[in-house]
Amino acid sequence: MPPALYHADELKGSTLHQVDTELHRKFAGLVPGTVSITGYSELIAEHVRTTSPRTVTTLSSTGMLPFVSGKQLLARIDRLRVGLDFTDQEAFVALRQLLGPDRTMWLNPADRFKLSNQIKDICMALNRRDIFEDFSNTSSVAALALTPPPTGMGMWNFVYQIVLGYELHLRLEKEGGGWYSGVNDKVSANMLISKQWINNVEMFTGGDSKLEMRSRVQARQIDGLLRFAEIMEWPQISEMRDYVENVYVDFVGGKTVTVDLWEWLFGIMLPGKFYASKIMSALVTATPSLGSYGAIPYVNLGFNLQGRSWWRCRNILGSVLAGVHGVKSVCGWIGPCPGVTEPPENPWIRIRARPVEFLRGTVTDPLGNIDDASDDGSGEEAYDTTRRLFSPRAGETVFDVIQDLSDMSLWNEPVPPPKAALTPMMLELNIRHLSNSGLRVSQALRTLHIPCTQIRYSFRHILALEHMLSTVEKCSDTQVMLLLSRISNPMKVVGVRKYW
Repeated sequence: MPPALYHADELKGSTLHQVDTELHRKFAGLVPGTVSITGYSELIAEHVRTTSPRTVTTLSSTGMLPFVSGKQLLARIDRLRVGLDFTDQEAFVALRQLLGPDRTMWLNPADRFKLSNQIKDICMALNRRDIFEDFSNTSSVAALALTPPPTGMGMWNFVYQIVLGYELHLRLEKEGGGWYSGVNDKVSANMLISKQWINNVEMFTGGDSKLEMRSRVQARQIDGLLRFAEIMEWPQISEMRDYVENVYVDFVGGKTVTVDLWEWLFGIMLPGKFYASKIMSALVTATPSLGSYGAIPYVNLGFNLQGRSWWRCRNILGSVLAGVHGVKSVCGWIGPCPGVTEPPENPWIRIRARPVEFLRGTVTDPLGNIDDASDDGSGEEAYDTTRRLFSPRAGETVFDVIQDLSDMSLWNEPVPPPKAALTPMMLELNIRHLSNSGLRVSQALRTLHIPCTQIRYSFRHILALEHMLSTVEKCSDTQVMLLLSRISNPMKVVGVRKYW
């Protein structure tokens, strides 16, 4: 399965990387369940955007939009598949058929034909909240298209928005990108969905003038879903294979499919967390015996089935269980992991945990003095003046600092811990909910087959985890039970994962 589907396309002028950190191509680390240095920096940026949101002012148009028939929209889609109009003036004329007459008074009438001004007009139209939907926070784009108003948009209103998004995409490509104030998260998601729809969906009217749609990528999508099931060692893969290999033919013949499976067959979804939730939802709904469980209700869940479990990489257990031998990571999922010993009635498992709290960085006061005492949350009273800063001490020059830091005789070479003689084996995974000041906290019980004398070292070394060890109960001379409590997500940073 091409990894590019899980990550965002490099669209000119897009701000999609601010919507979801997972869609960054270099987010995942080399080891399953970890993030790369780039991914870690994206998480910090996401934390800053969340804790210190900025007020963004976006302009939008308010005038009446013209009536555009379905025949006009389909004809315009066929033209856009060839490319943008040959001249800027031709592109302007075609755009005004979608947006209505230009009401701007230009000092130089020729300026209205510039692509930069056309881009601004499209952005102002797409930023309207009263007509066009925001795809950036929508888990099911197809539901908006296939559901009539007021619950959804209806097909032709949806196609109208798709055409405008692709018009914008082609103009940005021709302009070479750049920054435009109107290209925000809403517009960026619109462009990506528009590109997917234009490339993946064939639309035509049948003999009864009823709109029909065919997927251009159903073979690729089915192969990708089967490959995902094989990597995740799906226990019902035979049943799923028999169903999914004929599902598109049955759909064309008139049978209905779930919205999530429809989106997967047509390849219409946002990358990152929405892509990850969609592929697992498609896998579950494409297994007839599991269809009653439905699609994933939240983006960061786990699924337990027949002694195995699968967890999102951003889930607390997904990040922890990724260290178990034999567990793989693909498309934002970790698995197959050990199953829950006493599984709940619903196989979709949600575990809540606090997000990682990033430490504050160094602060420069008005006098230019650098203070990194906030690194550990302490005040200046507890500041250790012996710590080496990247700023000169009294009487030092910048050259002295560089020489001091580059003198390898002053550094201790880190020595990795010796390899453990025994390998721990996970026997059980139990999950239960506790109440802690109103916060629902997950606790995992694991039984490791390992000598008690090596439990602390071996567990932390083999699984490379940092847990709060609450209880160590000796069961026998060679077996212990660990009660590990977590109320926040772990964070492990390693090298970048390579893609071929």
